[in-house]
Amino acid sequence: IDEALPEFQEACRLKPTSFRSHMDLGFAYTQAQRVDEAIAAYKKASEINPKDPSPFVNVGVLYAQQSKYPQAIEAEQKAITMDKRIPEAFINLGNIFAESGDSQQAAQAFKDALKLVPGHPNALSGLGWMLEKQGDYKGAIENQRKALKNNPQFSPARRRLATALAASGDNKQAENEFKSAIKYAPRDVTAHVEYAQFLEKQGQTESALAEYKKALEIKPDSK
Repeated sequence: IDEALPEFQEACRLKPTSFRSHMDLGFAYTQAQRVDEAIAAYKKASEINPKDPSPFVNVGVLYAQQSKYPQAIEAEQKAITMDKRIPEAFINLGNIFAESGDSQQAAQAFKDALKLVPGHPNALSGLGWMLEKQGDYKGAIENQRKALKNNPQFSPARRRLATALAASGDNKQAENEFKSAIKYAPRDVTAHVEYAQFLEKQGQTESALAEYKKALEIKPDSK
């Protein structure tokens, strides 16, 4: 990315009216974790081609990373208004609503995505995640299993299945799923943290501490 970024910048300088170049620049800035500059690049792309919803789909995710949820929601809704056939926009919207604490709106967004792509693992897992938050553990487990049937290596669905199983009282299966989630995605910080929290509740303090340490090894600045 460090080598690619100057090339994308030069491409935009050479042809400032290029939509594709500004989209690529936004992607490069995103990978370099330069969020404000990524947002600016995507906004420039949207000015060049006001009919393409792609910049708003990406900007919504970036605003969410900054916890600017109203702006994030507005961006994804704008993309949906422009084209209602983009499942990623609905999934992003669901994730943003979920992060902002609105499980009802999040669940509806995931359902809207599933109307477009009935077996979409991200949408199924997102809906299951919200059902768990609403206390519907049976529905949560069912949706996570559907997501995993479509994509067995989708780590978020596996760890969400684990938390739903734990919430329903099935600690044995929950532990198996936490271990599977880490096996499929050993660098998934959330999987290690949620497994640690599970172990802590089971009174396995030393094992929990080991998982927290693994999470910090992967992401030292993680809260």
